[in-house]
Amino acid sequence: MYWNSLSASITGLSRATSSAFIVSLFFFSLLCGTQAQELEGHKRVRASQYPVSVLVPSAWESFTESETDPNEVLFLQTPKGEELDATVTLSAYPLRGNWEDLVTRQTYHVVVFEGAPLIVDEELTLRGARGHKWVYKAKGPDGRQNLYYRLYLVLPESVGANRLLVMQGVVPDKSGVQAVPTFNALARSLNWGLQADSTL
Repeated sequence: MYWNSLSASITGLSRATSSAFIVSLFFFSLLCGTQAQELEGHKRVRASQYPVSVLVPSAWESFTESETDPNEVLFLQTPKGEELDATVTLSAYPLRGNWEDLVTRQTYHVVVFEGAPLIVDEELTLRGARGHKWVYKAKGPDGRQNLYYRLYLVLPESVGANRLLVMQGVVPDKSGVQAVPTFNALARSLNWGLQADSTL
């Protein structure tokens, strides 16, 4: 049930490239250690029950509590009528078992249970936190073909008992080219622990 609950809860190319370029410049300045201010046209959203925050476009809608999923700490979505029809959830779970086993089980679930070939299957480190990213295409509950972006991060003990942060983004398959750079930018903007109250 634990693994199932983890897995169950993730128009133009020129315009997408331009958007990705803008966010790339912003995050490059962060990596260079500059004291950057909030990116114009964006806002930092903080979870109400968990020490994590993320930088999102100002027009995006955000919900900091879930009545149906106690593990969900943030829910983000693009407004209706936007070209990019995306939803993003951030959920926190206790870290149980071995990291390698966790990644293997999730990969198995995507490839075998969901029957989805992996587009991205990448080990990574984000601000010192160990992580893994999967990107794949599969049909959603409504039968629509979607692109899924799933990120696991093991956060430091300072965040509390729920150290496994799971970020999942979902978009219709047709928006996949535009969405992946956007999801990457959201992931890079994540702050946790004491950092969650800062502007960067």
